[in-house]
Amino acid sequence: MQTRAEVTPFRYCGRSFTHAEIETIRGISEDPRYATRAEITRAVCAALAWVKPDGLPKVVSCHVALQRMEAHGVIWLPLPTREAVRPRPHPGTPRPASRRRRSSAPAVTSRRCV
Repeated sequence: MQTRAEVTPFRYCGRSFTHAEIETIRGISEDPRYATRAEITRAVCAALAWVKPDGLPKVVSCHVALQRMEAHGVIWLPLPTREAVRPRPHPGTPRPASRRRRSSAPAVTSRRCV
């Protein structure tokens, strides 16, 4: 009798993937019709019927799962077509001391007008 780990050995983003599904993903990622990661993600969602309750594809979850599969050597993806965007810090977060701008103007100690 097979254990659950033998039937679905790959688990990413809350979804278990069978060997057949991994082979489907590999086939899509190696297909020259899908040149970008975004196209591969949409094709994988369609092929695996990976959708949200409202029927729309789970594109973000699929994208993250594909990136993790690539990091683990399970699949190959093409290089990203643009650089990753660094998230902006929250407005209330202080900047690190090394990145603060140093002003040559004297510091204002009082806001009173004279």
